[in-house]
Amino acid sequence: MNNKDFTLYPEALELKQLGFDEPCLASYYRTGKKLDIAEYVRHGEYTVLAPLYQQAFRFFREKYDLDYSLLPESSSGHRLSTRTFNIVIYKYHMNMNVQSEIVRIDGKIVRYNKREEAELACLKKLIEIANDKQ
Repeated sequence: MNNKDFTLYPEALELKQLGFDEPCLASYYRTGKKLDIAEYVRHGEYTVLAPLYQQAFRFFREKYDLDYSLLPESSSGHRLSTRTFNIVIYKYHMNMNVQSEIVRIDGKIVRYNKREEAELACLKKLIEIANDKQ
């Protein structure tokens, strides 16, 4: 297990406030500066669970009917080929209708150079949407 597989402390804290409380392999102890990896962790008085990204994304699907896609986009130029990622958020309504939107900032589609950057940005956007629903 690699530390980059776990959500960062600010997002883990937001997930806790949104009601995330599932068994995790790691938690942040007290100040959020240290990630403790254990075999099984539940919320304690001084801990914030550190879910894997896949656990966090499943939480949003199950509790808030929110899903996502990371869309790779390739571009090539003179002897250069790059790949960027766009984020699409899907909002389900009563499991019947789906509304999708590409994440934009100031009206422009946001492109991320690394998949990990896109996943973190996606998680932040899902947290923002879930907070708006409450």
